Amino acid sequence: MLRHSEAKLFFENHCYDCHSDDSANGDLRIDMLATAAIAAFLDCGDFHAGFTRLHCPNCGHKFLVAFTCKQRVLCASCHQRRTLIEGALIADEISAPVPHRHLVLTLPRLIRHTFKFDRALLGELHHAAHSAITA
Repeated sequence: MLRHSEAKLFFENHCYDCHSDDSANGDLRIDMLATAAIAAFLDCGDFHAGFTRLHCPNCGHKFLVAFTCKQRVLCASCHQRRTLIEGALIADEISAPVPHRHLVLTLPRLIRHTFKFDRALLGELHHAAHSAITA
């Protein structure tokens, strides 16, 4: 996995804004929205980019929390946080309280042909899906 410092160095050295006039050899050309998203990701959790001071009213402990980028896909930690919060919201407030759920399971295109030609594997696929859902 690419570390944060390596990503920052790569972005600064090999990517340029789509509105810049110089076109370096082999550099990536990205648009302004992507540039803003990458810049927010690189500043995610960095105290130099901003923070807030929190105070616990019960114990009196004070601590600092760095601002996050709140990106959906680019930043794994922010994406995971948003996914968990939105999943809980859907389960608690949007979905009807019924004793069943409708699930749709799909297979990647690359392995579909395996199950097409070896139908005995469908039973194994069923058991794998059942154990994943009930775990």
